[in-house]
Formats: sequence, C-alpha cells, structure tokens
Amino acid sequence: MKSFTLFISALTFLLFVQFSAQSQTTEELLKKPEELYASLQIPQAKKAIDELLKFAPDNYDILWRATRIYSGYTETLPEKDQEKILFQAKDLAERTIKANPQGMHGYLWRGIVTGKLALFKGVFGAADLVKSVNQDVKKAISLNNGGNGQLALAYYVLGRLHFKLAEKPKFVRMPLGLGFGNIDDALTFLKKSVDLNPAYIMSHLDYARALIEEDQYDEARRELLKIPALKIQTLGDDERKNEAKALLKEIEGK
Repeated sequence: MKSFTLFISALTFLLFVQFSAQSQTTEELLKKPEELYASLQIPQAKKAIDELLKFAPDNYDILWRATRIYSGYTETLPEKDQEKILFQAKDLAERTIKANPQGMHGYLWRGIVTGKLALFKGVFGAADLVKSVNQDVKKAISLNNGGNGQLALAYYVLGRLHFKLAEKPKFVRMPLGLGFGNIDDALTFLKKSVDLNPAYIMSHLDYARALIEEDQYDEARRELLKIPALKIQTLGDDERKNEAKALLKEIEGK
C-alpha cells in the first residue's frame, strides 16, 4: 500500500511538472505563428498554429489565435474555398469558448467568423447569423479582458455591423429582427474603435464612411488624412489606403 501511495505521489508530481512546463512555454511556442501572422505570411502562420493545436488542442491562448489565423487565411483563398475554412474557424472559436467561457476572445472571433459566413448569404438573407454576431461581439465587449487592441476590434465589428444594417430602411429590417441597426450607434462604436486603437486603418476608413453618410465632411477628411501614415497591419490594408485616397477626392470641396 505504501509503495502504491508513493507511485501516485510521484506520478502526480511528474504531471504537475509537465503541465507547468507546458504553461510556461505557451508564449514562447506562439512566437512563430504570431510573427508570421504579423508579417502577413498567413498560410505559413496557419501551418505553424496547426502544429501547436496538435500539441495543445485545448489551450485557450492557442485556440483563439488559431481562430484568428484561420479567419485571415480565408482571405488568401479563392471565394469558392473560403466557406469550408470559415466553418473550421467557427469550430475553433467554439472550442475557445469551451476552454475559457469568461475570455472575450472566443466570442469576438466567433462573431467575426460568423459575420464572414453571413456574407455568403447576404446580410439580410442571414438574419440569424447577423443577430449572433451582434450578441457575440457585445458579450466580448462586456468581458473586456483581452486588451485595447481586441476591444477596439470588437467596437469596429459592432460599428460596421450597425453601418451595414443602416443601409436598409428600418421598416424593411424590423420583420427580420434587425431593427437595432442605426447610423448613430455606428458612429459611436467606430469612433470608440479609433480612440482605443488609432493604428487600425479599417477603423478610420469605416468611421470616415459613416461620417460622410451624415454629411460630416470635415470630420471624415480628418480621419482619411490619418490613413497614409499608418502601418499595414492586416490583409487588405493596401486597398484600404487606396480607398481612402479615392474618398478624399470624392468629398473634395464639400
């Protein structure tokens, strides 16, 4: 009996050491996929994070970053191949939430991925998905435990959602349960995103678009003029810079 007790104690100690070592190296393990993602080498980042998922399939920090990388990876693919990867990304987001229901990242990235899936049906043809995006992003904002960058992204997604919905009259959206979208909230949320993280090109661009919609041209110009100096951070930022130039020309003299 004594020898069995010693064996259990030794086994418990070994498992504790192994778990501690794994926890201590998670940040180090994430360096490679994070660096690849930051340098916009998204397919390579996906390969690197896939290897980590084999090693730690239930790790919250790895799972939410995998969801983010998979979401970005779809933007490197032909449209016909995107939906399949988006469903994989959504599954990763679900696993992220299961791993840590009190972490904002799982809800935020599930909302982002769900929003992309809704685009395949059109926003107004996927009302349930759109409502899910709204709920997930609001949940992420309420938890607010992922830093200013992720919070700014959450406000951006929420602002963009309101801006998109506001394109249709409220009486058209009401029967679909999408009557909550409005331009005032779009402006509020997009400004919040810009204030929280002034480095996001997409936040400045969509905030400017919303301001133009309300004929607030001086404010829109101010946002658009900030964009040329900003660093490319995500896929599509080059195009966004060109769109900002085009918008400045459109509102010239207004």
